[in-house]
Amino acid sequence: FSAAARGPWRIEAYADVKARPIGELKFLVEDYVPDRVDVMLATAATSIRAGSAASVDVSARYLYGAPGADLAISGEVSLAAASRTPLRGYEDYLVGLTDQKVEPVTKEIEEAGNTDAQGKATVAVTLPESEAQRPLEATIKLRVGEAGGRAVERTLTLPVALDGPVVAVKKLFDDGALSAGALAQFAVIAANPDGSRLARDGLSWTVSRIDRTWQWYLADGRWNYEATRTSRRVADGRISVGTGEPARLSIPADWGSYRLDISMGGAQTSVAYSVGHAGELTADAPDVLDVALDKDSYTNGEAMVLNIKPRFAGRATVAIIGDKAQAW
Repeated sequence: FSAAARGPWRIEAYADVKARPIGELKFLVEDYVPDRVDVMLATAATSIRAGSAASVDVSARYLYGAPGADLAISGEVSLAAASRTPLRGYEDYLVGLTDQKVEPVTKEIEEAGNTDAQGKATVAVTLPESEAQRPLEATIKLRVGEAGGRAVERTLTLPVALDGPVVAVKKLFDDGALSAGALAQFAVIAANPDGSRLARDGLSWTVSRIDRTWQWYLADGRWNYEATRTSRRVADGRISVGTGEPARLSIPADWGSYRLDISMGGAQTSVAYSVGHAGELTADAPDVLDVALDKDSYTNGEAMVLNIKPRFAGRATVAIIGDKAQAW
């Protein structure tokens, strides 16, 4: 393929030339020209706040040593769900509506300008609007154009600062490791965006059981389905938090999926969790059986409790397989 023409290519593998291919690979052939400009991004900001601009310093220099003077700068900033909580000292706590789906939002950076005679520039970055009620992070992409028309892109990621006091929750158990009949325990704190703790009385909390049903519908002559989720309150109460040890909340656990909601004025945090030991579900379809065990391991002769929740009517066949014996 040393003389392959530029453009998209596809390789197909056949076990039988008269049958469909058993595998294929798509790839793109392009001319490769190495970068001639090195670009670096830096900022003194540790976070970016909605409604205000963050300054990003750009430094461009040709690889042969000369400053990248008078080069055009362009770029965009995008918002997406943060991978961790931007609460200093409490990054392992959860804040906001953690089960809320956040679609990334992108905004072009206008009037980014050009580099000066020393190959430097400062770009002001403002965030696009988002109604998400969970921690976000901003990804800033800036491109510096070379004289030949190419552009060198660099990326910088900053957490979005929280708007005000928050209630933060930490699960004191591992996901998928909560046995039926045990207690679901949580640590609860109230804090300012900088991580300083607050004392508050009477935070309200509720626990809702989340049930999923399936609705079939006929459209364009074909049957399809969609999932619907309903919630039913199963417990509620109030809790007070201080500036010392985090408050503890213990909730009896039964089979199923749940969501804990805690409110403090206008701040709200939700945490989803499940009870029972189950595998990872990769298919969101009505013909998948929800199965969970009451424990993560068993000794010889110990009783096993199996919870089966069908998404459809039918009969289930259970096989129990170990490393030394098999039973039906």
